[in-house]
Amino acid sequence: MEGPLIGIDFNAADGNIVLGGTAEACTAHGVSINAGCKFNKLIGMAFEANTTTDVLDQGTQTTIDGGYST
Repeated sequence: MEGPLIGIDFNAADGNIVLGGTAEACTAHGVSINAGCKFNKLIGMAFEANTTTDVLDQGTQTTIDGGYST
């Protein structure tokens, strides 16, 4: 994703796996994981030049593994 308000928006989402990819130049958040979401995984993602935050995590048991942020 490049340039949207939020790159990836998890809402009522459980047990998802995002493998690789990028969320960059988002005007709010690269990834937003909303309250109530659980057991989601972000593996090897790249976060570049997001305006507010790279990852806004309000869920539970989120795993972020590898990747990078600039």
